[in-house]
Amino acid sequence: MRTKRGHIVSATALTVGSVILACLFGCPSAAPQPTFTQGAGSGDFGTLNDGQGNTFEIEGDGPDSFRVVANTAGGTGTIESDAQGRLTRLTTPGGADLNFQYNDDGSVTVTGTAVVAGNQVPVSFLIPENQIPDDLFNGAKLINQASPSNGPHFDTICEVITSFCNNLQRFLDILVPLAREIMIEEAGGNTGVALVDGAIAAGVDAVIASYVDQARDFCASWLLLDLVDAVTCE
Repeated sequence: MRTKRGHIVSATALTVGSVILACLFGCPSAAPQPTFTQGAGSGDFGTLNDGQGNTFEIEGDGPDSFRVVANTAGGTGTIESDAQGRLTRLTTPGGADLNFQYNDDGSVTVTGTAVVAGNQVPVSFLIPENQIPDDLFNGAKLINQASPSNGPHFDTICEVITSFCNNLQRFLDILVPLAREIMIEEAGGNTGVALVDGAIAAGVDAVIASYVDQARDFCASWLLLDLVDAVTCE
């Protein structure tokens, strides 16, 4: 993406695009206005403000991957990606931590811990290769291959973020049901007692939401900026 270096993208430049996008979900009276401020470089990529009180500090992690520190009302979490725009780690203010390893056969190994009702719950499962669409990460691979190793660091990271956000929802649609099932089982949520199982399931759902909502919020704002050409990857 390219912005006016050192300046905040004007909210007025986003108004039309924001309203168009917001109207897809019911035309609220006032759409929040995200802004992006480019950083100084050397790992400080910039800060995205979603207009709703949340900020996302984006750090370049190497020449073509990134890390986001998400500062929300609930505390601080992180979102990390590799150079192919693939989610590699999520952490939350509550102490949850998920790591994603992309295997040569196309499967994804998910490991880490979650906190459900104050208890640490181990998370370890495999997303089989046949559940990952062949084209899910193609855009990121093409971007990565097309970016010269000595090319502009800002533009390279920018395109990786855009590809990551374009892929995110499809990946979460695969991840979340599997994670939910495993976490409920690990938390002892199959007792056969409806009230107990329901409470555990609700706790697991809250934990999963804390994982994925920060990533969804980040990407919604980033892609909105891209939609209205407030920032452009070149």
